[in-house]
Amino acid sequence: MLMIDKLTLSLPRALRHRADRIAHLVGESLAGSDGTTGDARLPSLTVPPVSVHPRQSDREIAGCIARSIVAALPTSRPRAAPGTGEQS
Repeated sequence: MLMIDKLTLSLPRALRHRADRIAHLVGESLAGSDGTTGDARLPSLTVPPVSVHPRQSDREIAGCIARSIVAALPTSRPRAAPGTGEQS
């Protein structure tokens, strides 16, 4: 499960009035993502800029941002089996 305490989006001026809706949809998209496995605590995660166009829907923009977030997450490693020290 992915938990985000704070999400800061920097959007072009033409999209700023849509920021709240886009942020909400990013959360929805991440909640439905299966690309988040394993446990990690990150104090911050910087995602490279995502190219969007004002004609894209809020959902399309949010999907692009969510995919970029998932792609920026560190890859998870299999956990050790309890008591063995070996990867399961």
